[in-house]
Amino acid sequence: MDNVVRLYLEHLSNPELAFAIVRRTASSAAAQMVASYCQQQSNWAGAIEFLLMGKRGEVCCIRCRTLGVQGGGLCMWCVSR
Repeated sequence: MDNVVRLYLEHLSNPELAFAIVRRTASSAAAQMVASYCQQQSNWAGAIEFLLMGKRGEVCCIRCRTLGVQGGGLCMWCVSR
């Protein structure tokens, strides 16, 4: 499914469908792709959501906190940990 997500993001311009696939499958690699896409689009909440879904441990939390600050708010997912 990772390649399907990549197609929706990079070639078909349908990120909403890519997001839905990642939420349904919980693929770590696809979640990281979507998180990168969200960062490029300045979608900070989406970037944080998919970084956490990508299960990258402490590195994820550091990046989420940075994105929360960049996005003008706190990372509610990391704060609750």
